[in-house]
Amino acid sequence: MKRMWGLLIVLSWLVGCASDECAEGKCIEEVEAEWGASRILALEPNTGELRWGVNFQGETLDILGLQDGGQSVVVVAADPCFDADRRYAFVVDAEVATEAEVLPTFQPETETDLCTEVTVAGAPGAYGFQYLNGFCIGIIPSSGALVAVDPTDNTEEWRSELAAFVHYVYGNAVLAVAQVTIGTLVRYRLYRIAVADGSTIWQFEQPTRMTPVGANNELVFMLDTRPFAVSVVTGDLIWRNVEDWLFLPGQDTGALLGNTLYLTREYLAPSPCIENDTDTQL
Repeated sequence: MKRMWGLLIVLSWLVGCASDECAEGKCIEEVEAEWGASRILALEPNTGELRWGVNFQGETLDILGLQDGGQSVVVVAADPCFDADRRYAFVVDAEVATEAEVLPTFQPETETDLCTEVTVAGAPGAYGFQYLNGFCIGIIPSSGALVAVDPTDNTEEWRSELAAFVHYVYGNAVLAVAQVTIGTLVRYRLYRIAVADGSTIWQFEQPTRMTPVGANNELVFMLDTRPFAVSVVTGDLIWRNVEDWLFLPGQDTGALLGNTLYLTREYLAPSPCIENDTDTQL
């Protein structure tokens, strides 16, 4: 695997110190190891190979979208020490992390939510509705069943039999993750669900918790402690990255934008400005 760690983000704190109230008057060099770091990784989606990566100083990171015709990706860094969130841009196809200018015209992409008024008779707690092919697909927390509703009249079209604890809609794939107990063993299953009738197309099983972070016409991209991909058609494992990164599924996340898989990771305590934090080393 390539280890092309280019750019170490030098925040304004490095020029001087964080505010006295926030970081007790210490410069960031003195407290960095005490309160942690975060990073963004850019991977080749077909192989999981690292393209480039950027270390931050522990901020909460989110991937906002592409700009300049898809040539650069915009990331937002948030931290209680900041007066306002900070945005950074990086060249998508660079072989090492290369910073770009955040264009004044950049706006995060938004999608029209067609499921805001959806309700389910007999399951008023159903939530998380996402639109695909004429259906709003949500989850019923009491049972974990997925449910598909026609948003034009709230007619329930189908309800799945599986008991999932989370679901996602990426592209044309409806995905659900469930925890199952087999004897004394706890296993986790990823299901691809048919949008037409709620039946299971395939399932992928492993002993560790996992979270979907994206999908295209060929692959479903997942995180457990490391990123991996399975076939969107068969559910077979295609690649698993074995670099020395450790993720926390459900907390760390990512996004597939264009032909790049982006992952964000936070580790150790997130910020000296959050009171009563305890260090967490993955």
